[in-house]
Amino acid sequence: MKSAATKSDTITWDAFRKGDRIAFESIVRSYSKLLFNYGTRFSSNRELIKECIQDLFVSLWERRTHLSSTDHTKNYLFKSFRINLFKLLNADHQFVSVNDLPLFEITFNKEAQMITEEYQLDIKKKLESSFKKLSVKQYEIIYLRYYEGLSFEEISDIMDITKKGTYKLLGRAIAVMRRNLTLKDFRFIYLYYC
Repeated sequence: MKSAATKSDTITWDAFRKGDRIAFESIVRSYSKLLFNYGTRFSSNRELIKECIQDLFVSLWERRTHLSSTDHTKNYLFKSFRINLFKLLNADHQFVSVNDLPLFEITFNKEAQMITEEYQLDIKKKLESSFKKLSVKQYEIIYLRYYEGLSFEEISDIMDITKKGTYKLLGRAIAVMRRNLTLKDFRFIYLYYC
């Protein structure tokens, strides 16, 4: 059974495919910022990311009558954007290094703020250090799973890997991060951050 949001996305997507400009503008408004944030995980060139998003939406509008229906607009857009961005990055020889990627924003909720700031800063430094040790794909899967809240099936579609591959990749990413973090750190992150 589809959720209300999925039904709404499907209706909007189908209206856009039929030429409804308001539906198209709704899609652009709903997903441009998400795509931009996703793009910053791979490049610090903000203009290139904006150009890629614009190219994606122009291309979608031009090909709208040839597009198929989808129940997963966000996945479709993330995957299309990812492919286009990687083509541009490779064409410009702007290969991505994990050390060049912007770090995830690490914040703590109110309950966690009651714990000493020193401990929070210690964990934040450990997390940042851990992120720098991840491969680009490991970094991406952490972002998609924990920052975008996507399912393994959605991630496998976006990253063009098998569902089993997403489990393995996430497991390896967590294993890399565990080398920097203690069990106590993981418990803190899980209880107060996730």
